Order: sequence, then C-alpha cells, then structure tokens
Amino acid sequence: MILKMPSNLFRRRLGTSGNVSVETALLLSFLFIPASLGVWDAGVALDAKSRLDQAVRAAIFYVASNPSANATNASGIAAAAAAAYNGTPTVTSAAVCFCVSSGQTGVTETPVSCTGSCPQNAQLATYLGVTVGASVALPLPLPWLRSPISLSAQGRVRTA
Repeated sequence: MILKMPSNLFRRRLGTSGNVSVETALLLSFLFIPASLGVWDAGVALDAKSRLDQAVRAAIFYVASNPSANATNASGIAAAAAAAYNGTPTVTSAAVCFCVSSGQTGVTETPVSCTGSCPQNAQLATYLGVTVGASVALPLPLPWLRSPISLSAQGRVRTA
C-alpha cells in the first residue's frame, strides 16, 4: 500500500510570508532603537559627571598643594578645574566654616559663620568649598529628558 502525502503539506500559506520581518522591524523601531538612544544619552551624561568629579578633585588638589590658594584665588582654582575638565565649566569657591567636635557617636560638624565661635568642646575648622558645574547637551534628546542638562560636582578641603 502506498501512502499519498497531501499536496498542500509543503506549500506555504498565502499572505504570511513576511510576518516575521515586519514584526522584527516593529520591535526594533519601537523598543530597541529608543532604548539604545537612551543608553547613549546616559553614557554622555555619566561621562560629563565623571569629568566634573575629576575637575573638583583637581581644584581641591590645587588648593591643598598651594597654601596661598584660598577663595580669593578663584582664577587659579578655575584654571585647575578647567584643565581637568577639558572645557570651560563654571567654578565657584567659597570659605565655609564648621564647629568640629568628637563624641561617643563620632565626629560632628556644625555649620557656623567663619567669624563666629564654637562651644568649648568644639574646634573651629575652615574649609574651602568648590563647586564645578557644566551644561551638557545630549546627542539625541528624548521627549521626557530636556537637553541640555545641568550637572555639578562639589567638594571641600580644610584650609585651617
């Protein structure tokens, strides 16, 4: 007995020959490509934030290595930060003071005026606070993320 195979078993169904290609194109255009562009924007922002952190470290190192560098030497501090940032960030520096005391819970710092005094068990400490900021334009801004974005980094170094 010879079995006869149905003639339409290996025949393609009409009208379904491009469904996988169309579904893949839709998936890529609505999910994968926007997600990739968002990752690219995030990478640009993280790179800028890293460079701002490096600029703050350079400014603080400049202050720590130059005893005469204080808030009045803003041009030297800004030059050190700009060289590390590879650009022209906005740099602000100001003297900030704290009453530093140590106790059972550890060291506590209480902000005070630099012309003020501290309680008997605390010591007046003067710091130079440095803030470095920049505006970063995203290469492919997304509708929910405004471009340019403002980023900043800050640090302080004890001067007295």
